[in-house]
Amino acid sequence: MKHSDYIKSPIHQTNGIGEYTSEDKCKDSVKCFIKVKYNKIKDIGFVLEGCKDIKKTEEKIKEFVLNKKLEEVIDLKPVKDHNSETFIKALKNAIDDYLKNKDQDPLQFIIDKIQEYDEGNPPRTPETLKYDYELCGHPH
Repeated sequence: MKHSDYIKSPIHQTNGIGEYTSEDKCKDSVKCFIKVKYNKIKDIGFVLEGCKDIKKTEEKIKEFVLNKKLEEVIDLKPVKDHNSETFIKALKNAIDDYLKNKDQDPLQFIIDKIQEYDEGNPPRTPETLKYDYELCGHPH
């Protein structure tokens, strides 16, 4: 996920982000933001694009997964409608993102997110970072 995704999170202190777009004709898209603490989902938020029925599913998913252990949620199976499938796949992608990054050094995590954000821009070097640091105008 990109650094900008963490900034746009609908919940405070997101530590897992997942996204999924349905492959059916609706092309519903769900971006899921989770906050995990003590191996439980303590907060969950979504950014949605799609048909009007998707909003109803959002509330049901929130009610069901809040305060559940990750092991309980990771085994969820969608019911036969495309909305629940889209939400559950986005949720599982958010859990995967959390698990991938949870044991990472926080400083390295920030560096990786900045590098993802900087993709396509000229690479930063120690010389340019020093120059940026001197020009920033903040007291150091």
